[in-house]
Amino acid sequence: MWRTQARTRQWFIERQLREHLRSSTSELLNCSPSTCSPSAGWRSLSWREFLLMRGWLVPEAFAAASPEQQDGAVRWLSSQLCFPLTLAAFWHSLAMDSKSDPPVLCIAGARAEGDVPLRMWAELALLVSRSLTLQFVGPELEDRRQTSLTLNSSTSISCAPFRSSLLHESDLDPLCLNGEHTLPSAYVLFNPGLGTPAASDTWTRSISALMHARRPILLTCFDERDAALDSKWLDTLTSSTPISLSPLCELNPFASLIPPWSRENEFYQHWLGAPGERMGCNRDAATAAQLDATAENSRVNVNHFDTRPPSRPHACQWVGMLHLH
Repeated sequence: MWRTQARTRQWFIERQLREHLRSSTSELLNCSPSTCSPSAGWRSLSWREFLLMRGWLVPEAFAAASPEQQDGAVRWLSSQLCFPLTLAAFWHSLAMDSKSDPPVLCIAGARAEGDVPLRMWAELALLVSRSLTLQFVGPELEDRRQTSLTLNSSTSISCAPFRSSLLHESDLDPLCLNGEHTLPSAYVLFNPGLGTPAASDTWTRSISALMHARRPILLTCFDERDAALDSKWLDTLTSSTPISLSPLCELNPFASLIPPWSRENEFYQHWLGAPGERMGCNRDAATAAQLDATAENSRVNVNHFDTRPPSRPHACQWVGMLHLH
């Protein structure tokens, strides 16, 4: 129980911080970025270069802002766009270019991904020059109806209604799909933490269902240690259908620049400050009190839950593929 409570508090603090970064740097953010496909060299750009090139930042306002505001804007945008850009950067691993129909991607165990606006997910469609459909399933998702967005004459993106449940308990369970709900083109697991005690129990049946589907599965990890834990857990999951995490896990150039919550992390110490204070961006009194109370109440449980060192890497930093043998 305390693991679940700590995870919820951790998620709340991370979400609040992202909102504070967004509101404090709103003047630097562009609500109407480019709807054209970028040049082929976008993968070699830094986050700042990419965001300016694609029009996610207002050039004049960004240039006139303080270094701290610039950093906050880039970090917030990276926390939102890391999911579509990770998929775009490793699109070749999913072998989607050989498919004639618009790809359908199922994002299992979704959490933060569900908060990302569809216009930001649309960057994936623009980067790979393909119309596509997204499916989100995860027990912590909030309800969202089906939405769609036309980007230009040849590219669009749609999002199916959210499924607020575990994959194997939803109507997207690969073991139960029929003609009405066909299997997606590929599955994506963003930072699932398969090898951690808090997550392994809930993933067992879902991973077994994914193995039955025999579709490409892209998985991200915080670092090599996370990848090793996930790989070890997968090795012990089943002996009848061996599955492994690709040994060629690669560093992701578009990992989020906001690290996961930790009281010892210098980034959170700087932005959250001491209780009653706020460094880096302003917040109203009600939000300040709520955030400080949550952080203070999380002190014991979060420290027990968070076993990684204070300098642990950022979300989606390592990317690998799951392979059936």
